[in-house]
Amino acid sequence: MVDSIYKQAMLEGVATTYSDTENIVNGGKVMNMTSNDIAKVINLKRAWEFILNDGVISYPTNYAILCQINSIIEDGFSCVAGRLRSVPVTIGGSTYMPPMPIEQMIKMI
Repeated sequence: MVDSIYKQAMLEGVATTYSDTENIVNGGKVMNMTSNDIAKVINLKRAWEFILNDGVISYPTNYAILCQINSIIEDGFSCVAGRLRSVPVTIGGSTYMPPMPIEQMIKMI
């Protein structure tokens, strides 16, 4: 789980190391991270715990579950956590811009 959380945190631009991520996931303390970055790692951990401990991983993927996972990850950072984004985004280090999501299409997943 630590490896996935670390890689997701890096993708999200969190300033962390593998060691710091591991310490946070295991309930330890870190010194050289902002409280926001620590909270983001904790939110990713909570999302993984939701997926793995609540049987979600064995349940068919649906829109409501995806929204709940997003809500956990964005808790404390977005007033629209758990909802589809309504603004364009970019991916760091890339020129690719993901298309705007269409709710009806996402719900068909």
